[in-house]
Amino acid sequence: MIFTTDQDRKQALLDQWLTLFLDENSFLLFDKDGVVNAKEASTKIKTATLHWKDFDQSLYVLLIRLKSTFVPVYIGKSNNPLNRWQSHIKSLVKGKGSYQRWRSLLLNETGTFKYATFLLIVPDYMIAKPVIPGFPHTVGSIEYQLIGLASDVLPDYLLNLEGNRR
Repeated sequence: MIFTTDQDRKQALLDQWLTLFLDENSFLLFDKDGVVNAKEASTKIKTATLHWKDFDQSLYVLLIRLKSTFVPVYIGKSNNPLNRWQSHIKSLVKGKGSYQRWRSLLLNETGTFKYATFLLIVPDYMIAKPVIPGFPHTVGSIEYQLIGLASDVLPDYLLNLEGNRR
């Protein structure tokens, strides 16, 4: 494949890696025009992770649907994605600190979602290749590769930046 720009190459790397897991490991977390429902979101996360073998860490990506494409808006890692996302959702509802940016990007002034919002969760044992060829494929390394690429090609949407404590 021939890329016309560095941005195109970065977008392709990001898309290729996400596509490996989207069908099997992602689910609709919140409907467009829906409200934040923490209990329902927790149930969806539990259901999505029930069949997993034991894992030490997982990578997660919050995605919004823009037209026909998925756009990553938050990338992180956790050894307990259910607990981590319960915390994220609680903070989104409060909208304080860095979560003001979350609310601004994800919610209308009425508190409903601007976009269909999906969550991709990938346990460590499913990760077999890096996002960027030649880089490590540990969960932490994948997290930084995804953040680096997404911050370069989608800076207006990404809520976290490489090197920032979250």
